[in-house]
Amino acid sequence: MTGNIHKTPEVLKTLKSLPTSCHESAKLLLEERHLYERDGFFQPQVINYIAELLQNENDEFLSSRLNNFSPNDKLVEGRKIMHRDIHRH
Repeated sequence: MTGNIHKTPEVLKTLKSLPTSCHESAKLLLEERHLYERDGFFQPQVINYIAELLQNENDEFLSSRLNNFSPNDKLVEGRKIMHRDIHRH
């Protein structure tokens, strides 16, 4: 992929969307683990460990739950999540 999304907006349309949750990230990581394990760059145990950490966030439905909140409550809940997890790892 080459190009600048700010200078060439068509480039932005070709990019895949990022996962919306840790749950989706773990699923994608496991589906594409061969890319990270290729040439021994990451050991399978590392991929398993990271995928497990992501899955343990239990945030599969967090986005839809937050959509039911008022804008202010959404902001408060988001800050609670960030402050709870900021120094955990």
